[in-house]
Amino acid sequence: MSESWVSGVGWASWALAIAIYIFGIASGWLIWGGRRSSPGERAGADADAGLAGADASSRDGAGGETKKTAPGAAPAKLAALESEIRKARELLEKGEEEAAVFSEDLTTLDQTIKRANGRLKLILRAVQRAVLER
Repeated sequence: MSESWVSGVGWASWALAIAIYIFGIASGWLIWGGRRSSPGERAGADADAGLAGADASSRDGAGGETKKTAPGAAPAKLAALESEIRKARELLEKGEEEAAVFSEDLTTLDQTIKRANGRLKLILRAVQRAVLER
C-alpha cells in the first residue's frame, strides 16, 4: 500500500510543479546570486550602484528621504570615474593605432595583389599569343 502512495505522489502534477519551482529558485540563485559570493565583490557592486545616483545622496525606498553620504565619498567616486575614463581613452587610442597599422597593411596587400593580377594578365596574353601562333 505504501509503495502505491509513493508512486502516485511522485507522478502527481503538483509534485512536478513544486520540483520545477525549486529547480527555478536554485538555478536563479546560481545565475544571479552566486556571482557575488565574496563581501569585497558585494561592496564593489554597491559602490557601482551608488555611482549611478544623480548626486552624493541616496534615496530610502520606504520614506523617499534622502540621506547624505560622507563628504569624502564623492571625491573618491570622482577619482574612480576619472581613472575609468582615462583607461577608456587609452584603450580607444590603442585601438585607433592598431586600426591605422591594419589599414596600412591592407593597402600594401591590395597594391601587391593588383600588381600580381597585372602580371598574370600579361603572362596570360603571352601564352595566348604563343598558342595562336602555332
